[in-house]
Amino acid sequence: PPRRTCPTNGAARHAAAYMPRRLSESLVTKRNIGETLSRPACQPFERQAQASLREHADLLDLTHDAMFVRDMEAAITYWNRGAEELYGWTAEEALGKSALELLKTISTVPREQIEMQVQRTERWEGELVHHRRDGTPVVVASRLALQRDAQGEPVAILATNTSTLDVDRIASA
Repeated sequence: PPRRTCPTNGAARHAAAYMPRRLSESLVTKRNIGETLSRPACQPFERQAQASLREHADLLDLTHDAMFVRDMEAAITYWNRGAEELYGWTAEEALGKSALELLKTISTVPREQIEMQVQRTERWEGELVHHRRDGTPVVVASRLALQRDAQGEPVAILATNTSTLDVDRIASA
């Protein structure tokens, strides 16, 4: 049988999916073929994965840009502090919701065209109109990046949005 990975809880598996390739690979046991680690032996790997995920999330909370991750069905799976500040919803309120519905996204480019470009080039940049919790519109410079799994299948899209009002204020200062 092939090498076995350490059985992990959902949080650690999720963390491994979003970690740099080398760290994710370090979660694979380096034992003889057929050997598995006992549950207590796996716990350091889980703690390492969870700590690394927390560190990365903490770094993303430092930016003033609104950043969120959505799955391929548009459900929000990550929502940073910048998104909370720009849009008015807490992470707890946003998680699991459709990004398109929550933000009432408006674009001059058809959504299908944006999705096709993201699938083809793994990137898209443009202006969107989103709506804050209080209903006010905000124009954002948006950048989308596609994440693929080990088999090359699309799994998530990272959206990084900057209010164009903020950009205009900086430019006029």
